[in-house]
Amino acid sequence: MTRLPLFILRRFSLFYLRYFENVTLWEVEGFENFAHSHDGFKRGDHGLVIPFRHIAKADAPLYSALFGQYLPSRNRTDRLYYWVRFLFGDMVLDWTGPAARWIFPGIGAVPVSNQKIVSSQLRTIRNILTDLAYPLCMAPEGQVNYYNDKAGDLTGGLTHFIKWSLEAGRDVVIQPVRIFYKYNENINYRKLIIGEFYAIGLDISIPDKSFGIFLDKAVETLLNHLFFYLTGSPCESGDVLAAIIEQLIGRSREKYPLDRRKRLIDKVFIFRNGVFQDLKNERITVPGISRKIKNLWRRPEDMNELHRLYQYQQLLDVLVNFDPGYHGNGSKNREIEQTLYLLDIVNRLQGGDINSRYFPKKTRATVLFETPLRFVPGENPDKWKELFLTGN
Repeated sequence: MTRLPLFILRRFSLFYLRYFENVTLWEVEGFENFAHSHDGFKRGDHGLVIPFRHIAKADAPLYSALFGQYLPSRNRTDRLYYWVRFLFGDMVLDWTGPAARWIFPGIGAVPVSNQKIVSSQLRTIRNILTDLAYPLCMAPEGQVNYYNDKAGDLTGGLTHFIKWSLEAGRDVVIQPVRIFYKYNENINYRKLIIGEFYAIGLDISIPDKSFGIFLDKAVETLLNHLFFYLTGSPCESGDVLAAIIEQLIGRSREKYPLDRRKRLIDKVFIFRNGVFQDLKNERITVPGISRKIKNLWRRPEDMNELHRLYQYQQLLDVLVNFDPGYHGNGSKNREIEQTLYLLDIVNRLQGGDINSRYFPKKTRATVLFETPLRFVPGENPDKWKELFLTGN
């Protein structure tokens, strides 16, 4: 960790969060859970790992602002008293830009690979777990999920981290934390969807219907359009989303070694790693290929293999956790979440990525520290998953 990035984080992270990510850290609930876990960690009573649901691109700057500026200023503690060591996917820096490539190492964030064992990364994580200088903070889902109320597939990293701590003869506390994004309801989301769908040749103007019914139609229309875009024929399957994912996996399997026995999330990682390695080999930047696809997506026959694979990979990234019925309980916030998903699918189809995903201004974030779970040597390190998936 270096002084300048940490200084910037401590002084300007809440400002950055509000004016560049459109998020205000509105409230922190369950702080007593975290305070109890953290105090024991500071006394050396146990290790501490803080897993979080990965819901939005804003998660990383929000947690940085929480632990680096918000909590120290509210509780009048030393500037690094609540600081944590973040884990992040080592491919994140491929699309985040030069500022993130500078600040991530400077604040002590640790890159990890989803697809290969890197001994230096493992040594760093083990040292964090055993040194007890700072808690470890990580996202067990492995990638952004985009839903407040639904977790994605979990990776096995946290199980190993618990096991390493227990093997060292030390108790370890898992302190789950999650963010609830409350989206701005004063935006005409129906109009946004109609406009973005019109841009790709779809008309879903259905007046005098509830927004939930409108979303039902929008989901059905977009998925059917996407399948036709990929195959040139209508979908005959009853599960259009599954059929689209199978098409995307099939296209990737033509180039990359995707074992049919692997979990879907592992196939997503292999596909992503393969595409981004090809971009590096060809010396093509993410903004560069994005601009190219934006000009060519209407004429897929004019795209080369790498263009198509990048587009397919981006679509798979956003569709892997998509739930067509998520908005069905009538919650306004869920309806907005589903709207953001639909807009992002259109964004990825046109060559966009997570950085060009639409995110509403004046979004409020509530952070919830949930009930911690303590592990002692001899316990099953896998039992954290039930707590993480069900919450409190």
